Amino acid sequence: MEDAFLEKVYNQYKKKDLSQYCFVFPTRRAAYVFRQRFLQSSDKTTWLPEILAIRDFVEKLTPYPIADDLVMLLLLHEVASQYNKDLTLEEFFPWGKILLKDFNEIDQNLIDAEILYRHSYEEREIDARFSLQGDDLEDVAGFWKLFSNKPLSTLQENFLANWKSMPEIYAQFKQKLAEKKMVYEGLAYRHIVESLNDDTLTLPWKKLVFAGFYALSVAERSILERLHDLQMVDIFWDVDGYYFDNNWHEAGLYLRRNDFLKQEFSWKKNYFKEQPKTIHITGAPLKTAQVKWISNVLKEKINDPSFNPATSVIVLPDETMLLSLLYSLPEELKGLNITMGFPVKQSYVGSLVNAFIQLHKNALASADKYDFKHNDVLNFLSLLDPSLKSFSGLNHLLSATNLIYIPAEKLKDHSSVPAFAVERITDLPGLKNSFIQLVSFYKIQIPASDQINTIISEFVRDSFIDLIASMERQSVSLSIRMALQIVEEAMLTIKVPFTGEPIKGIQIMGFLETRTLDFDHVFILSFNENFLPASSSGKTYIPYSIRKLFKLPLRNEQDAVYAYHFYRLLQRAKEVHLIYNTEAKILSGGEMSRYLLQIAFELNESKGYPVKLFFNQVNSEARLYPKTIIDITKDDALISRLKDLYIKNEGNKGFSATTL
Repeated sequence: MEDAFLEKVYNQYKKKDLSQYCFVFPTRRAAYVFRQRFLQSSDKTTWLPEILAIRDFVEKLTPYPIADDLVMLLLLHEVASQYNKDLTLEEFFPWGKILLKDFNEIDQNLIDAEILYRHSYEEREIDARFSLQGDDLEDVAGFWKLFSNKPLSTLQENFLANWKSMPEIYAQFKQKLAEKKMVYEGLAYRHIVESLNDDTLTLPWKKLVFAGFYALSVAERSILERLHDLQMVDIFWDVDGYYFDNNWHEAGLYLRRNDFLKQEFSWKKNYFKEQPKTIHITGAPLKTAQVKWISNVLKEKINDPSFNPATSVIVLPDETMLLSLLYSLPEELKGLNITMGFPVKQSYVGSLVNAFIQLHKNALASADKYDFKHNDVLNFLSLLDPSLKSFSGLNHLLSATNLIYIPAEKLKDHSSVPAFAVERITDLPGLKNSFIQLVSFYKIQIPASDQINTIISEFVRDSFIDLIASMERQSVSLSIRMALQIVEEAMLTIKVPFTGEPIKGIQIMGFLETRTLDFDHVFILSFNENFLPASSSGKTYIPYSIRKLFKLPLRNEQDAVYAYHFYRLLQRAKEVHLIYNTEAKILSGGEMSRYLLQIAFELNESKGYPVKLFFNQVNSEARLYPKTIIDITKDDALISRLKDLYIKNEGNKGFSATTL
């Protein structure tokens, strides 16, 4: 695509000596594609510029490495436990992760944490420091009045106690990180800003180019401002008049706030006014119908000479659809590049590992014994052997005991149960060995043709070996129960990275991976509310009114980020397919994304846009099966036996609701 954003950036510099240049993009994917563009066009030996994603740029300029979450949580617990002696590691982990996220956000936005935590409930202090006006002061004062002039609930008391100790916890946590020569990402940003401002940071390049950014944090904006003052940076934005010139359009929110755009740093075009496009909006029930529908569309497209898979993308806002999509794509579609990760928690081996964790966590809770819950055993073994061929005898054994907890010894004696599955775990090497045997046992049952599940299981095994090795390196002694909890929480975030031909064939991406990239054909699945835009930016302990006061991102600003990336992806596209789930659920699904309504009302030919809209509804045919009559013939012998058992009460069995 000649007018693609990255192509335009490349054309600005292709004839220059770039040996002292550094190009910075929002994502590693964009950096990779831009690097490939140089390699394709180079007909002589030359020095490539350095091309980095923003996170890699920050890591390169930070003198200390960014620590992993486990290390930081253990350090943070060490600090927090000084203010709450009874705070166990198990209790701390869930809210410690939220606290780390808040600290990261505070530093990325260069906020004074002491003011935010210590003085924000003192109204006069707020007014003096910020000179608040009307609504802002009223919002903050209203929040803190919840804690005054009336008895406090236990929840409120705990909140205030924790809130007042946060400045010390934050300061001591940073001190511990400094002693160990580590940082977290937000702290790395703060260090770079401070070093640039006091001229103690020596940059290894003479010129930097930032391209394709949208919602800048305060730290990112400060870095660009300082580089601009030093005349060391070029900045390129990707802007369309459709959402920039309309003050009510959420996609242009951050752009209209951007002071750099007032200095004419951007490329602003009118693609929606000038680029003809067709947009197909299709409703299909559930995930299966969506992937089947897109498979049928792609089968037709493959025979179309104008269709080029290399300039096409399938976007999955709901990453759990990846496997079902891969199994549904037409075989004729040659060349496939998956640049998104598949969540382990959605895989079969992920469910198996989770069942194993629950089995042993509940066994550890059974006092000094190591007994397994009846239901945990059946759940785990049914996943370990879906055929259930070898467990009929075991199920009879479990049912005959009439116990909620089954002693480990009784299970070990049964030939159907693998020994490693019910062996007591006493230390981290034992836990690692159990996981290795579990995944190996599962891999044996995977058909040779099922390469996807083989790859996932191997990735899960290697990831947990690395995670347990990281636990073993810590100075803090972790209990097995805590280790299992850490593995369990890791299951929620670990993703399997698939690889493919990077710049050939159709691309399959997560939504945010599409930043700065452009395609002729765009297919987006699960185009529903809670996916586009996403439902939430995550948990936080900083109340809404305080976030508003300190100008931390709010929900409407998160929506603006998703809106911009969606409309930017559409602005150069020629054909777009938007498929949403029509199946209504209790809490989500069935409601098309608000963007579909905006497109229908705003981006049409009657409003002067060369956009043709097509609406389609996929319906599943209802299959009716003949009703089978269930008939149990009762002869005299059967009637007599029933009378003996339940009327004469032979054997004291009686006739209960359960029996019925």
